[in-house]
Amino acid sequence: MKVLLELGARVDIEVQPSFGTPLHTAAGAALPEVVSLLLQASADPCARRANGLTPIQELEQNRRLLGQLDALRGFLPAAVQAVIPSKEGYDACIHLLEQARR
Repeated sequence: MKVLLELGARVDIEVQPSFGTPLHTAAGAALPEVVSLLLQASADPCARRANGLTPIQELEQNRRLLGQLDALRGFLPAAVQAVIPSKEGYDACIHLLEQARR
């Protein structure tokens, strides 16, 4: 991501309306390092995707699903567990997005 930003990648472009901006995608996947890079590159934390959700709303919606996945985590193969976002990742992303909205 850092290389793409250094090469001038646009941070507020929607590749497809259903995906929203890169910030929506990074927040929804609870990737705090990517969220931080995008915010530093002036990504809009208040941008809305086609369904009307902002990145923080996207994150909160996905966080509810995480609670359900956590209940199943012990029954899932290790490869699947490895791609389930962590609670810490969600918490860090929420903090970053809340700070950026101020």
